[in-house]
Amino acid sequence: MIGFRTNDRTATGFDGSKQSIPWSAILKDYRKNDRGILQPTVFQAVWYYPEADLVYFDGKILSSVANLILRPDF
Repeated sequence: MIGFRTNDRTATGFDGSKQSIPWSAILKDYRKNDRGILQPTVFQAVWYYPEADLVYFDGKILSSVANLILRPDF
């Protein structure tokens, strides 16, 4: 996944007003982890206001932990 965009997020203004604003989550700069699996190292969240885009989260993913147990469902 490189990201997703949605038009059904509600932004709350400083005055308490609410409005639907397009929003996206962006994952990028993929690198292989110690298991050889590609993982994103950068995550951004963006509001697309009519006046300008607002990147309200811009972070680096330094590590991750995943424990997967796959078993039949019967």
